[in-house]
Amino acid sequence: MLVSFKQSRRMLSGIALILSILMGSLPFATSQTAAQTSKTINLEIIVDQSGSMAAATDTGVLRIDAAKSVLNEVIAQIPEADGVNVGFRVYGHRGNNQPEGQAESCVSSDLLVPMQGVDKATLISQVNALVPVGWTPLGYALEQAGADFTQPASDNVVNAIIMVTDGLETCGADPAAIAAQLKNSEAGITTHVIGFGTNPEELAILEGITQASGGQLLSSNNAGQLMDALFEILEEIDVIEESGTGEARNSPLGIGRIGQVAYYDVSVISVNPNATAIIMGANQFNDLPTEGNQFFMARIAVTYTGKATGTPWIDLNFQTVGNKSTSYTTFNNSCGSYPDQPFNIAELFEGGSVEFNVCWQIDSIDENSLVMYVEPLLGVNSNPVWFSLGNPIEVTIETNASPIPTQAPTVAHAETAAPMNESPVQDLSSNSRTSPIEVRTTAPIEDYTVSVISVTPNATDIVLSANQFNDPPSIGNQFFMTRLSVTYKGTETGTPWLDLNFQTVGDKNTSYTTFNNSCGSYPDDPYNIAELFEGGSVEFNVCWEIDSVDQDSLVMYVEPAFSFDADKIWFSLDENYVSSEQVKVPASTEAATKTDNDEASENEENENSVTVILSAIDIAFSEKEITIPANTNIQLTLVNEGVLQHDFVIDDPAISTGALNSGESATVTLNLPPGTYQFYCSLPGHKEAGMVGALIVE
Repeated sequence: MLVSFKQSRRMLSGIALILSILMGSLPFATSQTAAQTSKTINLEIIVDQSGSMAAATDTGVLRIDAAKSVLNEVIAQIPEADGVNVGFRVYGHRGNNQPEGQAESCVSSDLLVPMQGVDKATLISQVNALVPVGWTPLGYALEQAGADFTQPASDNVVNAIIMVTDGLETCGADPAAIAAQLKNSEAGITTHVIGFGTNPEELAILEGITQASGGQLLSSNNAGQLMDALFEILEEIDVIEESGTGEARNSPLGIGRIGQVAYYDVSVISVNPNATAIIMGANQFNDLPTEGNQFFMARIAVTYTGKATGTPWIDLNFQTVGNKSTSYTTFNNSCGSYPDQPFNIAELFEGGSVEFNVCWQIDSIDENSLVMYVEPLLGVNSNPVWFSLGNPIEVTIETNASPIPTQAPTVAHAETAAPMNESPVQDLSSNSRTSPIEVRTTAPIEDYTVSVISVTPNATDIVLSANQFNDPPSIGNQFFMTRLSVTYKGTETGTPWLDLNFQTVGDKNTSYTTFNNSCGSYPDDPYNIAELFEGGSVEFNVCWEIDSVDQDSLVMYVEPAFSFDADKIWFSLDENYVSSEQVKVPASTEAATKTDNDEASENEENENSVTVILSAIDIAFSEKEITIPANTNIQLTLVNEGVLQHDFVIDDPAISTGALNSGESATVTLNLPPGTYQFYCSLPGHKEAGMVGALIVE
């Protein structure tokens, strides 16, 4: 029976769904491989090297090149397990495809890799050497392959052939009769056939081979379909585990498996987890990824199945998400200009296929957990189809794991600041405009928690320098910017800038919104943030053009964007409101290093060092004021808990930690007379953005 790759995939998915419901368990039950049972599987892959393999697939790639790239990916995923033996044979690789070369070519079939375990290195080496040469001796190749199987078939021994051909027998043999002989032999060999670029008439003839041996006949016209067909057969004979269904994040379709998204068949055919070198080499104007990030590229195969026309990059939305639970899109997390990007693809008509690369700039933390989900770009109620990007499902989604925030959480160290609330979420019973949430304290708002982590009351210079096309504020106005931390707590997905309204009001009692009182284009605005999944956290800036009269009285209130009766949650934007609770470090603090003599004099105590820990985040210090004792050795440690580089600098006397990368720390020794000293981050733009504070020495 001729079974298309789509039909067989749907049948398997449907059966898995029924079984999972009857068993009352998810994820979907999968078959056991030879590695999980005592079964022995002897498999020989036989590949066509006839001259017609130099023809192009329907995506424009040569058949031989498509076959080689696909076999490389497939071989890489075959487990090197006891009981699995994979051999590799070719045919039509001698002579030529002209009449004078027929005789030699029709008796050409060699076993290049015997069925002894899974020698991936040798298999891939032989695959990469394939070139199109001669005629198509299907029958001779099958006859020779029969001698390669030495174990009789039984309940615990499976002997199978997968034959890839782009045409019919051209040497006068009867491959169907030979396949029947192999099936009826002691070895009981089942022959599966994949037609590669074959037409319906040719497939009808090739079906005789599979009918005679009980195998599958699958059709393919490009690399994506060939890969799906190979994996389907490998799953059927239990060489590899069944793919996920694609219906959920923790059940993605495996590499090479085809999923239907609207009027498209989509599959991932290869993955490059760190494509930074490729991207930077593709265009001299491409920017490097942000520190701690990398470019992640996947090659996609798409076939349009609709009746009209389709343009993949317009019709489909390719997004990814990892353990950070913050999604990446090809627009908001662009890699710049790169090879074979989808934006150069015009319309596809029914049956039209194409291959292209998609690329996302991701946080490197997500590299080993990334999965892709694809949905119609304009589909309102459509469910996404999930695809593996080469990561094991059990690693891809750790359903009980704590989400990884966008940045390390900022913690007020006991040596320098009052601790934050013990509970990460503040009681809102007394929350009001006159009693707002403190800076760096979290409050719940429907499916989110929100906190203010820093404030820049006059961000006019920052905004104007961010984009040459930004207009200055009106006379008497200024740009007011605050940095927020937001975590999505819902069970589906959320987009903060769509779901939440961030507004402010001051003594003038006229509210400011981010739309009606826009600052233009500014760094880290929320509009580049795509979906957040449960536990996903992100930081961003919001900005309003305000009347300068309101600067010192401004408070922010946040409410759901589409709710008409939800309470406003009020947040302080007053740095003094926070600084009044800063903890000073007197000379007698327990942070001071004690000598063994508890009766030491005050002078002796002053000679001991005091430890101060200060955190740098993006873009703020954890403390605006630090109070330390005079004429005392102070060990000040700066910890960079942000993503960007930061440092700690005092101009007079000259003190600097030097620039620190994310996660690094450095310690400087201070011993200062009484006075107030300004400290700041000297990295470009950071001081202007508010990374400045006062060191008070008493």
